[in-house]
Amino acid sequence: APPIVSEDDERAAAQDPATRVFAMFLDEFNVAPGINSARVREAATKFLAESIRPGDLLYVLKPMDPVNGFRFTRDRAAAQGTIAKFEGRKGDYAPRTAFETQYIGRTPAAVDGARAQIVTTGLREMIMAMGDLRPARGAIVLISEGFSGTAASERRRLPDWQGLARASSHFNL
Repeated sequence: APPIVSEDDERAAAQDPATRVFAMFLDEFNVAPGINSARVREAATKFLAESIRPGDLLYVLKPMDPVNGFRFTRDRAAAQGTIAKFEGRKGDYAPRTAFETQYIGRTPAAVDGARAQIVTTGLREMIMAMGDLRPARGAIVLISEGFSGTAASERRRLPDWQGLARASSHFNL
């Protein structure tokens, strides 16, 4: 399959009935470090190796990755690189980026609430990017242990993902 080098290539490939489009979201904020993270890397790597065909398009995103400029590609090495760097942070509230230091609170409840917002924003942007492509066939793969049950996250109403996906586009494999 030819490489994807432009938006036109991406759109044409996505709308080809033979192409499947996959968006994989690796929720580092809500997966425990250690054995659970190793299982995520193993499962995502296996999915990439055994379920993604050469002509399929793929994008792998983690919560702190930029949500603009998505480009679904056939570049398996880039996808594998993102998967290999996955390390869950559930229960680890130490900031790792300047953004986290400056904008996310210090208490576990505040951090959990901010993380839930970051994850839902990333998922929403991923769904909208896929919907804009209007793929003939597509799927979103979310890998997470679920949001923490803190008071801050309990108050936050999470989006209706199925409704959002239907509004963006119709996906079927």
